[in-house]
Amino acid sequence: MHDSLRLSAVGLTLVAGWAGSCLAQGGPEYRLSGFGTVAAVQVDQPGVEFIQAGQTSGAGKSATFKTDSRLGGQLDVKFNPTFSATAQLLAKHGGDGSDRPRVEWAFGKAKLGGGFTLRAGRMGAPFFAVSDFREVGFANHWLRTPSDVYGQVFLRSFDGADLNFAGDVAGVPVTAQLIVGGTTATNARNKVDYKSQVGLNLTAEVVDGVTLRAGTIEGKLTIHSNDLRQLAGALAATPFASVGQPIDCNKHKTSFSGVGVSVERGNWVGSSEYTMLKSACVLPDTRGWHVMGGYRFGSVLPYIVASKLKRSNANVVNTIPSGVDPMLDFLSATVDGVVASFDSSQSTTAVGIRWDAWKNIAVKGQIERIDTEGRYGLFRPVGPAPTKPVQVLSLAVDFIF
Repeated sequence: MHDSLRLSAVGLTLVAGWAGSCLAQGGPEYRLSGFGTVAAVQVDQPGVEFIQAGQTSGAGKSATFKTDSRLGGQLDVKFNPTFSATAQLLAKHGGDGSDRPRVEWAFGKAKLGGGFTLRAGRMGAPFFAVSDFREVGFANHWLRTPSDVYGQVFLRSFDGADLNFAGDVAGVPVTAQLIVGGTTATNARNKVDYKSQVGLNLTAEVVDGVTLRAGTIEGKLTIHSNDLRQLAGALAATPFASVGQPIDCNKHKTSFSGVGVSVERGNWVGSSEYTMLKSACVLPDTRGWHVMGGYRFGSVLPYIVASKLKRSNANVVNTIPSGVDPMLDFLSATVDGVVASFDSSQSTTAVGIRWDAWKNIAVKGQIERIDTEGRYGLFRPVGPAPTKPVQVLSLAVDFIF
């Protein structure tokens, strides 16, 4: 984490140094802004808690404000027409179990001309269509991004650099982003590294109000878990060491790709994404999709969302025979339990409504029906797995300032 903060500081320092010679012509321009959400969430069954990806606890049969509530502040500094810098702090319930503010963004930016810009530092990780503003509830039609897609990756930022292009190609507005860097974060109190990242994202507004997006990121994933490491070590002392190799997830190649479309035409709004996570370790390969549609009636926007997350490959093949040795039976059962714990397959249907109560305040309500097919899905287990679909009720107030 300290290395990440140092890299972010380096990005800002470089921009400050580059811009220093220009400040004599006039002082920098500052802009301070913020955003937040106050939200309550409740489920209708015991045994599970609704969480955002990576969180350590969430909403059960008693409503809680911790799952979706957040507060963020952003400082933008423009040194001159070429150089600028951005820093953002965000406070929300995170993977380390705390709600303390953390540095979400801290980067410097340089306009290179010809539609190209270069950024360095800590930036939003561009895994999804709304990655840059997924935490700004006011900027999103729905109450929250669909968990069946956005729950595949809990990482929200990376430390490194990106090269961006924005311009017309054959008369079509196009943006392109090339990224390099890495991330260290905490998922359910386990440290996770996603290093040596290389990614490319492309968007194009093919017709007025219709935007297409495609992107992919690849890197090396490490899950720092003593439990997984000890299980892999125990299997290494048996003839079934190969079973444990993917369980100890250490610098395993992992990629995430997605395509999507967003629509804003008249009073109609809509979006759809299809995503694929591929890994060579105990983290299973998954595929997710969502489709959302809504229609504005003045300041009120009712909408519906359908989504699904499916495991396509467990990546761990348990070849340990049963009934040969009690210790092997124990190891085999443990492996099966670990594989099952990573299976987050589920499907969701949701209806919601957004009311723009004021120019900077939106009130939202959403009801979800989540079918985990007898498993826990993306819920946090606190009891027996649900045997029927779980209803999730959410109420939120989003604001910007």
